[in-house]
Amino acid sequence: MKRLLACALAALSTSAIAAPNPVTVPSKLDAKWQAKTRAMLEQAIEIPTVMKRGNMLKMTELVANELKAAGIPAEDIKIL
Repeated sequence: MKRLLACALAALSTSAIAAPNPVTVPSKLDAKWQAKTRAMLEQAIEIPTVMKRGNMLKMTELVANELKAAGIPAEDIKIL
């Protein structure tokens, strides 16, 4: 049993080491889209969405506005 566990742990650690690091893998997105994506994610991260702070609506509006700007019809976007 110990040998089986050791082999499983070795296999898992080997696959984790072999996986490419997403930070060092070049993005396939155009530089303009990379900058736009980064800016949107920075805005999203800066919104404190901890419970009872009242900022969830602000976050949903940010995402909804981005979807609308991307061409998604407003009637297809539902905020629950």
